[in-house]
Parts: sequence; structure tokens; C-alpha cells
Amino acid sequence: MRKWVILFTIVLVSCQGNDLPEGVIPPEKMQKIFWDYISADIYVSEFVLHDTAINSIKKNIGLQKKIFEDNKITKEQFYSSYKYYVNHPDLMKNMLDTMIKRSEIVRKPNKKDLKKIFYE
Repeated sequence: MRKWVILFTIVLVSCQGNDLPEGVIPPEKMQKIFWDYISADIYVSEFVLHDTAINSIKKNIGLQKKIFEDNKITKEQFYSSYKYYVNHPDLMKNMLDTMIKRSEIVRKPNKKDLKKIFYE
């Protein structure tokens, strides 16, 4: 009986790791994708929205598509992973805290830098 208790304890402890469900983007990769996603959204809302010659919705969708393609994920993978992180506030907080720390290190881009990155 004692062997079963020990075996059960080992199995239980090994299953309680930080393993993510299948299909959820790992935090490190999600941070990068989410950062790009937020940056593209800010770019559209701050710069493209004021340019009446550009359809801001199409531009935003195009930027998101490029982000997903560059990171070799689908829109569905991103949104299901995002939903997972939202439903696990401790993981989301850690991810966002790391993103904020990294952003403090990187200089804030000016309008010209953002246009160079996203406007092409």
C-alpha cells in the first residue's frame, strides 16, 4: 500500500508543473507575439486612423496577419492562447510584467520609427 501512495504522490507532483495545455503558445513566445500585436494596434490607432487615405481596419488586419505569419501561428492559436492566459491571471500577470520590464529597457520609438516598421 505504501508503494502505491508514494507512486501516486510522484505522479501527482509531476502533473502539477507549469505545463500548458496542448496548443497554448508558451509564455516567452506569447510575449513577443503579444508585444507585436499591441504595437501594431497602437500604430493603427495613433497614426493610420488619422490618415483618411488608408483603411485602418484593413491595415490592422494586415498587420495582424503578418505577425501571425512571421511567428508561424494561426489567428485561432493566438486567440485561444490569449483566452487561456486571460483565464489564468497569474500567468498573464507574469507575462505582462516581463513585457513591461523589457519595454523599460528599449527606447520608445518615435513616429518615424513606427512608420518605418509598420507602414511598408
